[in-house]
Amino acid sequence: MTTQLAPRPTVAPPPAYTFPTPRTRVLGNGLTVEHFPSRNRLITLTLVTPAGTLAEPAGSEGIATVAASLRDEGTAHHTGELFAAALDRIGASYETRVTDGATLATLQVPVAGLAPALGLLAETVMRATYPEDEFERVRAIVTDRANSARLNPSMRAHQVLHAACFRPEDRAGLPESGTATSLKGLTRDDVAAFDRANLLPERATLLVGGDVTPSALDDLLGEAFADWRGRDRRAVTARTADPASPRVIVVDRPGSVQTEIRLGLVGPGPSDPRYPALRVATHVLGGSMNSRLSAVLREEKGYTYGVHGWLRGLPGRGQFMIATPVDTPSTGPAIADLVSIIETMRADGITDAECSGAIDELLLGAPLELQTAAAVVNQRATHLAQGLPSNWFNEHRAALKQVSAADASAVFAELVAPAALCAAFVGEAEKIMPELEAVFGGSAITVEPF
Repeated sequence: MTTQLAPRPTVAPPPAYTFPTPRTRVLGNGLTVEHFPSRNRLITLTLVTPAGTLAEPAGSEGIATVAASLRDEGTAHHTGELFAAALDRIGASYETRVTDGATLATLQVPVAGLAPALGLLAETVMRATYPEDEFERVRAIVTDRANSARLNPSMRAHQVLHAACFRPEDRAGLPESGTATSLKGLTRDDVAAFDRANLLPERATLLVGGDVTPSALDDLLGEAFADWRGRDRRAVTARTADPASPRVIVVDRPGSVQTEIRLGLVGPGPSDPRYPALRVATHVLGGSMNSRLSAVLREEKGYTYGVHGWLRGLPGRGQFMIATPVDTPSTGPAIADLVSIIETMRADGITDAECSGAIDELLLGAPLELQTAAAVVNQRATHLAQGLPSNWFNEHRAALKQVSAADASAVFAELVAPAALCAAFVGEAEKIMPELEAVFGGSAITVEPF
């Protein structure tokens, strides 16, 4: 008996994807509105204000996070509990997130509740009262979060890498939520003044995604935000500085059975013309399970369950990073292999197959990742926080398609050199220091307690 197999189906090429162009208008008070119409019946509203962690005054790290968290904990019309109840009645959710370049406040609601939802969002920016008791509670929560991050080896390694890459006066090198010391020094009045000074309609952008007509949205926006005016204007000044010289920091964690390894350097950001080529090269190096780092450290040597390389986007600049945990005895061999893989890639470049594969992986996921209004709004909010224009995503995708193996190889060789890398290790110093000294030199390593 002969088995007849059906012919293999032909797989059509994926359709071209274009990030939607928003309908943009500016309200009379200066508030920019970007509307992404879609058939999603769940409306996503994200208000982006350009005051993130980089705008925090020295010594007040964490103030942006505390301020954002307080906006819905009391307004002129609702206590925190009543505000939460008002959200529940319309099936809505509200959350805030602080990035390096902006504060994002997101409210999601079924389309039937859009009108009251806009009113509640407007309350948080126009009539927040920052109650003293809620300030104390939120500050305690943020402090606990900061302390927990410091005691988590993986998160501590990230913090230490940032501290190694950036100068002390650069906010990007300090913990995102601040420190216990900086948070303890905040007062309720400090927080209220900071937030009010940065809640200015002419500097803000409201992103709207979902099934609402332009005319209906315009009417609702006029009603909700017409009275919003800035009160305490101040210039938003980012706390940045030139990159630090390469540093190696070991955080001594006695008894640790593994070492958290981080390597990184400050480099070009998303608006830099070299960014597409560097992104492709970084993906080849460590951006997927098929990457060079994964092939050696995970598959061949078995040092780690996973190793990852990526680019952190910051306003006007970026950060190249590699992260992996390894068992303590493998720390030295893993670092030697990491350095060797980078040096080989600098010397020999990447292949055409690696380049095209990386580009496909970076491009083909977008139609799946950006199917919903919420995903589109979140992506655009991320761009705004980095100071990128509305057409950046499509221009970046077009630029990725033009990257050749030679382009990616040249940019990688120019920007990523082992001698330029900062390094952070969280592990048992007594056991890992001899091998690290062999790679970096003993005088170049700083040891600090866990």
